[in-house]
Amino acid sequence: MDFSLCFFLLLSLFFTPSSSTPPSSIFEGSSLSVDRPNDVLISLNGVFTSGFHSIGDNTFIFAIWFTKSFGPTIVWTANRDQPVNGKGSKLLLQKGGKLILTDAGESTLWTAAAATPTSTSAQLSLHDTGNR
Repeated sequence: MDFSLCFFLLLSLFFTPSSSTPPSSIFEGSSLSVDRPNDVLISLNGVFTSGFHSIGDNTFIFAIWFTKSFGPTIVWTANRDQPVNGKGSKLLLQKGGKLILTDAGESTLWTAAAATPTSTSAQLSLHDTGNR
């Protein structure tokens, strides 16, 4: 193999973004699952995290919290009064921007629609202010 090609391949390995870094956005048709503990969104500035947060034995809420607080300082939750089961529950971003939180039995517990319908692909982002 040519030395310059080998050097380029090695260089690209070192500067390729890690797939283990949580995203700050998901796109339509994607979901965040309670079954995958690392399935979270982190704001670009790293201040806020959003995902499923355990509040008891096999009981979760979908929340936004401060990433680097001493304890989990939750600033918002979608389902405070209706926690979901630790298996099979998910937050799904549907086409058109509708968010749906379902529990293990696929019952809808919470929904939110996009502020303005769009003809482009929907995207859910966690902003640096903690808003979605």
